Amino acid sequence: MKLRILLAEEHAVVREALCCMIDLRQNMQIVGHAGSGKAALELAQELRPDVVVTGVAMRNMNGIEATRLIKEKLPD
Repeated sequence: MKLRILLAEEHAVVREALCCMIDLRQNMQIVGHAGSGKAALELAQELRPDVVVTGVAMRNMNGIEATRLIKEKLPD
């Protein structure tokens, strides 16, 4: 069973590099990626990933606030 990961990072180049590195792992799968905290929150609720990896400084909602809300709405 693969670990399902949602990746949230404002900078597209960094996001794509992280996606490529994670995709090389046989036991991990990127199920979605977002460029803002708000988009990360919406995708987390829709996709229900096992792990959410966020950048800290993002537009619309920073990674810290997005993580707090994701944990609140998806406690498991």
